[in-house]
Amino acid sequence: MKRDLKNYMDTFQETARMPDKIKSFLYQILSGVAYFHAHKILHRDLKPQNILLDSEQKKLKLADFGLSRTLDIPSIRYTRSDYLGTPSYKAPELILDSQNYTYAADMWAVGCIFAEMVTQNLLFEGQLHFEILGNIFSILGTPDEIAWPGFTDLYDTDLKLFQHQKPKQMLVLNPDRRITALDALKHQYFADIESV
Repeated sequence: MKRDLKNYMDTFQETARMPDKIKSFLYQILSGVAYFHAHKILHRDLKPQNILLDSEQKKLKLADFGLSRTLDIPSIRYTRSDYLGTPSYKAPELILDSQNYTYAADMWAVGCIFAEMVTQNLLFEGQLHFEILGNIFSILGTPDEIAWPGFTDLYDTDLKLFQHQKPKQMLVLNPDRRITALDALKHQYFADIESV
């Protein structure tokens, strides 16, 4: 593997933005995520720097499983999330230090990576968790108990609700409503793609 996805996007900005290239890369990312989720592995640090490209810039491999865990070990629910993942790709439930997270945290990161491939910019910028959470809520809206049961236990909801665009299936605030990697692979977007 010659480079990572972040380096590729920075170096080959025009090529990296080609719709067919983005679709192929997203399909490969989702295939990898679906594979390790099927084996009960949660990556917990998906980001462009942890996705490697071959020398022909056609095939991707997911890398850096240093923070990964298997979901069938009970202690996963009690791992402090402060240390998990890169802030800009971290799911809201991890930012809010939920001790009950699932594969949906990886799917949030995939949604952020997809948005970055399309726009060539981070979707949720910030260095501190509260900055990133503010950006998430300003784009997707602030959840309530109906949209995300248990949210008020994690976060002070005395925030102004934002009226913005409807969230996509990977970037749904409630982790229980986020699409799985396997279901995402069946999406109409990939109807014309050949298996890689």
